Amino acid sequence: MKKAIRILLFLFVLSFPLSMSAQSDFIRPPKRPTTTNNKKKKKKKPKKETKREAESEAELSLEGFYAIGYDYYMEKDYTKAIWWFKKAADLGHVEAQYSLVVIYFHGYGVDKDFSQAVYWSRKAAEQGHAQAQYILGFCYGKGKGITQDDSLAVYWYRKAAEQGVAEAQTFLGSCYYTGQGVAKDVPTARYWWQKAADQGEPYAKEYLEKCH
Repeated sequence: MKKAIRILLFLFVLSFPLSMSAQSDFIRPPKRPTTTNNKKKKKKKPKKETKREAESEAELSLEGFYAIGYDYYMEKDYTKAIWWFKKAADLGHVEAQYSLVVIYFHGYGVDKDFSQAVYWSRKAAEQGHAQAQYILGFCYGKGKGITQDDSLAVYWYRKAAEQGVAEAQTFLGSCYYTGQGVAKDVPTARYWWQKAADQGEPYAKEYLEKCH
């Protein structure tokens, strides 16, 4: 009986990435900028907007580029959002890099492009961005935009999990439970599920209830 329960839980855990990836809130949206964008306060001559932005570009800070992109993102003008995010991302702005991950992963205003999502998530992940580390792990685990590699999925899940990303903790626990990309270790699986459950992650709570 216990063996049958373990098998059912094993199959349930394996289904987690599929059900998780179908959720609309799977990825945290871009972070609100710390600098106020004054672009709209000066928006009196719409026909000259592009010229005005170009002329004032030298006066904008790196955070300013991101702030403008964020405003366009919130307006769902994704073409302009991508343009401004890329200006900041190319100069190393980690939140702009992550914002591009969100856009390309979901296909906001563009076709879904997981290779671009991987590219920018790696840029941000290498700077220590926890959510980007989590998404990079997910892409490695599912083979989205990159060759599937369970060991690298575990590597990036762990990076994010250690920074407190509940979803990454749940995935990492699942990897330990199923032995994907890491040696099977049920106590360690329970450890990470408990970490996630303590933050209210529903899948982790369900796993703990079923894994006695």
